[in-house]
Amino acid sequence: MSKFSDYVLLGDLMKPVAGIIPSGILATNEISATALNFTSGGRTAKEYRWGDWATNTDGSQTNLRRLDGSVSGGAGGSYDAANPYPFNTLGQKWIRHIRPTLSGPQTYGGVCNCATPRRFSAPGAGLSDEIFPHITELEFLFTGIAFSDVHMNLGGNNTAPNYAGNIEMFIEVDGDYYACQTTPMLVTSTSGYHTFHNVVFNNWQSETKIKLRFGTCGFTGIRTDTTSIIRPSPYQAPIGMETDSYGETSQALCTDNVNQFYLGTIYRQMWMLSTIPIVGFGQGSTGFFTNGAGYVTDDSVGTAVNTVFPVGNVTTTGLSRYFSGAGAGFSSRRGWMTDANTAIQGIGKPAFQNYVGEFFGGPLGTRPLALGVLGTWNDRSLLTNITDAQMYARIAENWDWVHSVDPYCQVVHFGVEPFDDGLFNNNTGVGSVGAPRDGDSGDVYTKAQRRAAQERDWVKFVNMFGPDAASRWWTGMGPALASAGGTRGVPTNSQQARLLSTVDSIHPDLPGTVYLGTKMILDGFADRPVHKDRVNGLR
Repeated sequence: MSKFSDYVLLGDLMKPVAGIIPSGILATNEISATALNFTSGGRTAKEYRWGDWATNTDGSQTNLRRLDGSVSGGAGGSYDAANPYPFNTLGQKWIRHIRPTLSGPQTYGGVCNCATPRRFSAPGAGLSDEIFPHITELEFLFTGIAFSDVHMNLGGNNTAPNYAGNIEMFIEVDGDYYACQTTPMLVTSTSGYHTFHNVVFNNWQSETKIKLRFGTCGFTGIRTDTTSIIRPSPYQAPIGMETDSYGETSQALCTDNVNQFYLGTIYRQMWMLSTIPIVGFGQGSTGFFTNGAGYVTDDSVGTAVNTVFPVGNVTTTGLSRYFSGAGAGFSSRRGWMTDANTAIQGIGKPAFQNYVGEFFGGPLGTRPLALGVLGTWNDRSLLTNITDAQMYARIAENWDWVHSVDPYCQVVHFGVEPFDDGLFNNNTGVGSVGAPRDGDSGDVYTKAQRRAAQERDWVKFVNMFGPDAASRWWTGMGPALASAGGTRGVPTNSQQARLLSTVDSIHPDLPGTVYLGTKMILDGFADRPVHKDRVNGLR
């Protein structure tokens, strides 16, 4: 039997970002249409690409050129010890990204982070079973004085409402991470064009740890010169998050309704307060009993077809409920945590580039500290009478499954979201579901989820719903967009509007995600006991 001394509180492992980087460290930190010059003064340029297949005419990954010029096999592979893969991918799933264009698929050398098995096909654009690209994060150790990271804008032209992608950088100084900007930096070029994030230090750096984040930007690599060295940072055990759209990291779904900060997710704030990697599995419109297309009691996969000019029909599939199992096939969300690398090759894609291993069952040292789950409003929105017994059984089976695949992983279950859809009915306060209240479906689901969680000592339940105003985390999601029948900025008297913002829609803007991420990491995860063997990479 384990003793109390065998555990450490997760909060004791957290080390928050210390603030904005002190003056005098960076000479340049800017987005530009041109890269820095690395050939002047007799220097020789060098580029560290995440996976160099941009020169292959068919865009295939079957002949990945190593940095030393040798060729790896079709499995993607990692670099040898003398020439390691240059980036820590932080548990993400990387393959090449194909960009749809008017003239057909474009392979430009950018990375696609496959956070979920959701995928799309657009026959009119020549695309089949492409994975939606999600926010890309990477860490590396930099020795040198300057570099330019290369990326393509996958967003708009930086004019409302067609906002461009964004980038942000964090640098470690004397053991603490610092942010190099107050909010994410918006790229400057029109969608489909490369820009460069140019970074120049005032002094030579020696193995300085740097973290880069890209939202709606296709990262291709880092340019510097041959006197500089880029190597991967040490890997950290992560926290995972299984959520609905509040935890989406898809570059097509933004969580900031105002500034279009594609990077402004709850995960960003959770990392800022802990610097523990956050691996997101979120998939919008899903829940314990909805697969994004409707009510389900099994692992049925949902499909949606939309017409998009000028490519015609775009079919999205891979929509499945929380913790869907083998019945969802490739779209299994459990499978995406346990056997994703096999699944991706099963649909004709290459193995993930330099993959550290599956979230559950990966190599020692990569296994998770905890898994968070967001209880979601989407089950309420079905307007289906899911019984207490149904919800309890579903939750209990999910947590027993997690414990069976990883008995050292703590679970934090954040309950039903207290969303009020009355704010979307011309701000009348009358909606199909309405505000949180005693005895409504959200109250029933909250009690069933809490009971199943409290019966398992590896699970902590956090009640977000209330339904009393004093105990719930917010009321609704603020005023509605005009497109939803409301007036932005009205009403101003909801708890959410007073607490956070008068411009929130169904998803909050940056202050809202900061609020949620702060409460989740500090109120939810910080007091969870994690076995020291997991912390030290021994189990």
